Amino acid sequence: MKKFFLLIISLCILPTAVLAVNVGYGNTKGLAEKSGYLETTSETTFSETLGLVIQILLGTVGIFFLALMIYAGILWMTSHGEEEQVQKAQKIIRAAIIGTIVVVGSYALTNFVIFRL
Repeated sequence: MKKFFLLIISLCILPTAVLAVNVGYGNTKGLAEKSGYLETTSETTFSETLGLVIQILLGTVGIFFLALMIYAGILWMTSHGEEEQVQKAQKIIRAAIIGTIVVVGSYALTNFVIFRL
């Protein structure tokens, strides 16, 4: 039992004494500086900028979808049985879902085509 306890303690304590060796950072930093790139370079390509714009637009579409769903839900819950308000809320929910499916589908199709070409 004592040997088992000693083995468990040594397995828990000894690995903490091992330090990782940093092999690649200095080499890549030196090569980048020789190539003309600085460590503080903040250049972005057109595709990165376009990707950021698309990401922001998709986030905005998600926010609009959530806002429309909340509005339609509140409208439906406060309709007090009025068929006209219930139908209006259902219409808003359908339009929001269809719009979101169209936007996400077009993004997925565009993403698929671009990566295949």
